[in-house]
Amino acid sequence: MLFSTSCNQKPDKTDDTPVATPDCEDNERLISRAETVVMVDNFLAVRDSILAGSTNYVNAAGKEVKYANNTAVLFSLEDMKCFIAYVERFNNEYSDLGMRAYLAASTGKDGNLAGTIVFVPTGSPEGTTKSGTIPNIPGANSLNHGTVTMPPFGPVVINP
Repeated sequence: MLFSTSCNQKPDKTDDTPVATPDCEDNERLISRAETVVMVDNFLAVRDSILAGSTNYVNAAGKEVKYANNTAVLFSLEDMKCFIAYVERFNNEYSDLGMRAYLAASTGKDGNLAGTIVFVPTGSPEGTTKSGTIPNIPGANSLNHGTVTMPPFGPVVINP
């Protein structure tokens, strides 16, 4: 069986049920740019003090591997929307759907590693009692096709 989907194609409308749109007014989960700058600066200070200039390590095979400790990963809006649509497909089996972001390292063609972010779908299985932590959805695919990059710097655009 072959299954294919496209985020660029509008779904066929078979009834008059309105499509639910989230209420994004007064989103209390948003933080200010100033708060973001402080949080990123705190992370960079801790990271830099831990690394102290060394970004190579010896892997399990005994080979020294270089690690590019990137500070940003860029995801297209289309990729994010498509991933959210993918997570929403679990709506009948799971409640409290969400995404968990993991800091990770991906292997490049040269065998070296680069810092990245992986998004994993989360949700509570329907019919279960909610606990404090919402688990990852077992067997679900993750999102990690962002562009590993350093954030832009310059007189107008400043990190972050």
